[in-house]
Amino acid sequence: MFFTPILSVLLSLGAARAASIQTLDTNSTSLTGDSQCVDLMCISAIVFPNSTTQYTLTSSGSASLGWIAMGFGATMANSPMVIVWPNSDGSVTLSQRMASAEVMPTVVSSPPRVASLDMGLSSFASIGVGSKPSFVYTVSSISPNPNAQAVIWALSSSVPSGAAPDATLMKHVDSGTFNLDLTLPISANSTTTTTSSSATPSASSKGGAESMRYIGFLALLPLGVLIAQSYQL
Repeated sequence: MFFTPILSVLLSLGAARAASIQTLDTNSTSLTGDSQCVDLMCISAIVFPNSTTQYTLTSSGSASLGWIAMGFGATMANSPMVIVWPNSDGSVTLSQRMASAEVMPTVVSSPPRVASLDMGLSSFASIGVGSKPSFVYTVSSISPNPNAQAVIWALSSSVPSGAAPDATLMKHVDSGTFNLDLTLPISANSTTTTTSSSATPSASSKGGAESMRYIGFLALLPLGVLIAQSYQL
């Protein structure tokens, strides 16, 4: 039977291909980003070579999660916001909003940067106290990458009035602002805790691990096709 030697060759080729792709990714493309943690939540950002930036919003578990949010700006007024909450049916709502002052923000039909939720990387099986649900979304990158991206953050323990993006939001438990340096190399970057030394581990390192798993999947995909073809032979 030819299958055993063919399989050995294919496995060798697949391993070599995976190694070459991962080497190419780490050597020719330098991922940058930053992360910050406060008592209630962490925000991490990873800038990818394809002009997209991936943000991860993670609850610290110190409060139950109703909704979690971040905005691009130093104040609530006129800052484009991304607000995310899980629903009882297992779905997740991502709502892009703005406010003219410190009032409930309203939906923006044409946001400056459209956010796309990544359900596969998000984790929200539990949202009670002690759990650490996280939500991942992607937006187009800013060029050049800012070394001081002002960010506002907020978290509420009250569930919104429904799953619609324009659902009524109850007041947040707390909110604040900090800066993210999106020029920092990911490998040399670590989470900065702004208000508590016991904040959760770096969400950016989690995002980097997810990226490497994705690269490995793409590398092994052609191997599966070749193995299937060898069966037909």
